[in-house]
Parts: sequence; structure tokens; C-alpha cells
Amino acid sequence: MKYLLLLLLPFSAFAAVQNLSLNGGRVEFLAIGKPSFIKIHGKGSAPTGKVSLDGEKIKGQLEFDLASLDTEIEKRNDHMKTKYLEIAKYPKATLDLTAVKPLAGWTLAKPKIDGATFEGNLTLHGVTKPVTGKLNVAENGAVDVQFKLKLTDYAVAIPSFAGVT
Repeated sequence: MKYLLLLLLPFSAFAAVQNLSLNGGRVEFLAIGKPSFIKIHGKGSAPTGKVSLDGEKIKGQLEFDLASLDTEIEKRNDHMKTKYLEIAKYPKATLDLTAVKPLAGWTLAKPKIDGATFEGNLTLHGVTKPVTGKLNVAENGAVDVQFKLKLTDYAVAIPSFAGVT
């Protein structure tokens, strides 16, 4: 099963090394099963964390509470959280941002970025793996981060119920 993870993060900033602090937002995912017509959309609360910008270097860590995930079906939520994600043992997912390209010339005065590539490390279910994805910043400073992942890469069993995976 593949997941597309979407982070929507409005930022505010200050100082010479620009510390960007989260201001709300949300996490969304789209799980695509086999057969591929099976699609599950879910949402979660805002991530927490800090991102700093020093010239053209960006780094930061975003943390997300997996218990806040909701697919709007209680039984599916329970299976996802207890049987597969094991949130009692692994309650958080963490994304460490290591690079955003291109970032040259980006300023808070003109924050818009379309289709930049980001690199980072995602920790999920006790496993850390590198991830890459797309990053967009709107004129109002809202950030949209998207990337794909395979659950099996993070030692998460493929969800299955009544013969459907």
C-alpha cells in the first residue's frame, strides 16, 4: 500500500537566521490499495516543530501525532492505529528537513515557491528512511509538502480486511 502524505503548514518568521515557526496546518494522507481503485483519505492535526533558514540552507524537524489520524470510519481508524501503526509503541512520525532546491533568492518578502524539491528523513514506526518530495509556498506563506512512501519500508504490515488489502 502506498501513501501520499500532504503537510499544509502556515509559517511565521523572525531574526537573521530565520526561524520559521508553525502556525496551524494539517496533515492529510491518501492510501492507495490493491486493486488501485481502493483509496482511503485521512486527515490529522497540525504538525509541530521548527524550521530555520540560514541563507540558502534550510533545516528543521516536524513532528506529527499519529493518534490524531482520522479516516471517518471508527473501526478502520482503530485497526490503522492499533494493529498497523502501533501508536502505543510509536506515537509520533518525524520529518527532518535537510534540503530544499531551488531555494536561491527566496525571501520572506516574496515567499512564493512552485515545485521545489525537498530532501529529508522520515521516522515512522521506529524506522528512519530518506524521503524526497515537492514543496510549494503560497504568497501568504502557507507551505504544502507532498511525498510518497511505502508502508513496508517502515516495517508496517500491509493493511488487510475481509480479503481487501
